[in-house]
Amino acid sequence: MEYTSNKEDILYPEYGRHVQNLVKYALTIEDKAKRQSFVEGIIELMGQILPEPRNLEEQKTRFWNHIFHIADYKLDVTPPEDVEIVRVTERPKPQKLDYPTSVPKNRHYGSYVQALVRKALEMEDKEKQIEFVKIIGNYMKTAYRTWNSEHFVSDEMIIADLAKLSDGAFVLDEDMRFVSVATPANAPRLPRLRNGGRTKNGKNRRNRGNGRNKRRRY
Repeated sequence: MEYTSNKEDILYPEYGRHVQNLVKYALTIEDKAKRQSFVEGIIELMGQILPEPRNLEEQKTRFWNHIFHIADYKLDVTPPEDVEIVRVTERPKPQKLDYPTSVPKNRHYGSYVQALVRKALEMEDKEKQIEFVKIIGNYMKTAYRTWNSEHFVSDEMIIADLAKLSDGAFVLDEDMRFVSVATPANAPRLPRLRNGGRTKNGKNRRNRGNGRNKRRRY
């Protein structure tokens, strides 16, 4: 019995082992015209296996490059004129991401707030600095309400947190007020239901326009 673990690794699992075997077989076809037609048939099969709703030209280029990679670039066939074959080793590698190594203060605000605070500390114009700090405070209040919807957030809390984030550099007036942008102050509110599901004018909201199925008051 032949186990899958003993077989050759699949370079592109999304196509399955059969496509890889077909490409390997194409390397053994001596007639160039038959080999060309056979590989074009593999391209059509790959399109049936992955019928993704993406740019057809981009998809075709990707299929041809995958076939050449599977064949270790030893396949003597001619791709379409608009398809460029790029070896995997020649493709630029994505830049490695640097993960933060330090634990940010007041993590519920996120690291961007700390970056904004550092930017505000570098500002020389005091009037612009205080306006920028107000914008930061507004965002902090919004973020606090987003992630702590069950807890009350006061302006005094935001002022205290700004002092912590700035290492005491921002000593703000206790009367300063911040506005959360999560819910605009002028947003329309739906009428509250009361008296057994009735609105303020006494009409039943669910059965407006008829007298059936009205709730009784006891």
